[in-house]
Amino acid sequence: NTSRQYAETAYDIAMRLGDKRRAADAQKWIAYCHLNFSNFSESQKAATEALALAQAIDNKSNIAGAYMTLSDVDNAQGNLDKALELRFKILSMAEEAGSLQGKAMALTGIGGIYTDMQQYKRAREYFQQVLSISESMGNKTSQINDLNNIGDSYMKERQYDSALACFFRAFALASTMQENVMIEYILS
Repeated sequence: NTSRQYAETAYDIAMRLGDKRRAADAQKWIAYCHLNFSNFSESQKAATEALALAQAIDNKSNIAGAYMTLSDVDNAQGNLDKALELRFKILSMAEEAGSLQGKAMALTGIGGIYTDMQQYKRAREYFQQVLSISESMGNKTSQINDLNNIGDSYMKERQYDSALACFFRAFALASTMQENVMIEYILS
């Protein structure tokens, strides 16, 4: 895997330079490379190393990123409760730091895990919070993704009218944007 080899090279260089922040970033990418091939033990190992490096330099952003990676590994293995616990940790860190973007990412992850747990109403509650943040930030692209997540959760419950309302709202928002790519994405 070429991507993993590049990430491993980046890790080696960062460690030689004593740059633990970049080494932690490289370990997260190594973890995702292993995760893409369902090599869970190696993915877990790399994500745990990323967390240790981030904690050693007390870099909150990298710590949250490592928790996110560990959450993704747990989610992929079906350890949904553990994945959810880590996402709530990330949410707490984002709220403490006052990071709306971090909060939105954590809430999206929580909603996604509740979707995987087939707790669609609960998932929508979190996706709705993300939508509110996206609206407050004026981020139309995120709003479209949030509406699609909400619509998808309605679809899974066979609440087609509610799902269509979300999808049409996302389509209307995309049509106000100059980017036809978003319209193509929604229609796909």
